[in-house]
Amino acid sequence: ALFEGVLQYENTEERSAILCAMLRQLPAEHYATLAWLCLHINHVSQHEKQNKMTLSNLIIILSPTLLISNTLLRCLCENAQELFPGVVLDPNCKIPTQEELKQSSHNSEPVVDQASLDHNLQLVRDELVQS
Repeated sequence: ALFEGVLQYENTEERSAILCAMLRQLPAEHYATLAWLCLHINHVSQHEKQNKMTLSNLIIILSPTLLISNTLLRCLCENAQELFPGVVLDPNCKIPTQEELKQSSHNSEPVVDQASLDHNLQLVRDELVQS
């Protein structure tokens, strides 16, 4: 409800500045998750010709699951680069193949190792400290 109140500001610069300040108060893990999610939603929507998923479609599908209003999720995703400065989707991140996912369901070994997760979280923490 607190984040929803920011949407009342007509001035987009003011709204972005307030949202940015509020987001930086989140625990690092929550900040990182939200940042990566918003950036990923943007990334998926940039390929809408191939996947038929516009930003509007993605928001309609994801906002009920995330318990965020369509308007707030749209604001976060459309302004993700500005709201989460320095956070990028790591192009070197290991994305499991379908075969690896199938194999991982048959054994207990994680597909993404803990060291990679810890490294990415530390990058976000460092960014928060710098800003």
